Amino acid sequence: FWPCGLFVLLSLLLVYLFIFSESESFYCHRCGQSLDPGPCRQYVVRWYYDPEANSCAQFWFGGCQGNANNFESESWCRKTCVST
Repeated sequence: FWPCGLFVLLSLLLVYLFIFSESESFYCHRCGQSLDPGPCRQYVVRWYYDPEANSCAQFWFGGCQGNANNFESESWCRKTCVST
């Protein structure tokens, strides 16, 4: 029982660590991107993270392309990027 159970436990731990490290790198990459409203003209209000101010600010998103530093709400932007 122990060898099999230990193998399962270690496998789950490795999967968890892989997922956690991937999400951390994605968030760091996402929050480090510069503001990019995209080329389209279907303007909607979105939020982006400004690393110099360590805060989130509104911008007009064109509706296409842009980049991942683009949040539908200030609270989601803050939870993802703002360090305390």
